[in-house]
Amino acid sequence: RDLHSFPTRRSSDLEPENPAQIEAELTDLEHRVQVAIGRVVVPKEAQPDDFERAIYHLIAGVIRADGRIEASEVLTAEAIGQKMLGTRFKSLAFRETCSHLKEDFDALALAAALSSSLDEEGRQMVIECLTTVAQADGEMAPREQSLIASIERALKERAPATASDQGESRWEG
Repeated sequence: RDLHSFPTRRSSDLEPENPAQIEAELTDLEHRVQVAIGRVVVPKEAQPDDFERAIYHLIAGVIRADGRIEASEVLTAEAIGQKMLGTRFKSLAFRETCSHLKEDFDALALAAALSSSLDEEGRQMVIECLTTVAQADGEMAPREQSLIASIERALKERAPATASDQGESRWEG
C-alpha cells in the first residue's frame, strides 16, 4: 500500500449503510494526509525492536486469552523472554504490552507475518514458549490451548520453503 498517494476511490462509492467501511476509509485518508504533510514519517526499514515486540504481543495474547492476566504467567514469560532474547528483552515494554493489548489484536496475522523471520527451530521455540507460559498458572485454559494451536498453524502455513537457509538467528541462546 502506497502511503504517499491519495486513494482513487470517490466518496460517492462508499456505502452509507456501512459505517465501518466509511470509518476505515476516513482513517486511511487521514493517515495519508498526515504522511503527505510530514506529521507522520513512515520508516524506511523495520524498527530494530519489531521482532521483540512481535514476540511480546504473541505472548501477551496467550496470557490474556483466558480473560485474566496471571502473575505466574507474566513472570514465566519474562524468564523465558530473557533467556530467548537476552538483553533485548525489556520487562517494562513487555508488561505494558500485556496491560494494553488491543481488543482487536490479531495474533494469527502477526504469527503469519513473523513466520518468514523464523526458521523451524525458531517457530518451535515460539510455540514452546507460549505453551510454557499458558501452563504457568497450573492449567491451560481451552482458549489458551486453541490460540496456541492456531498460532502454530499460522507459523507453519506461512513458513518459507528455505527457512533453514536464512542465516543469523534472532535468539540469544
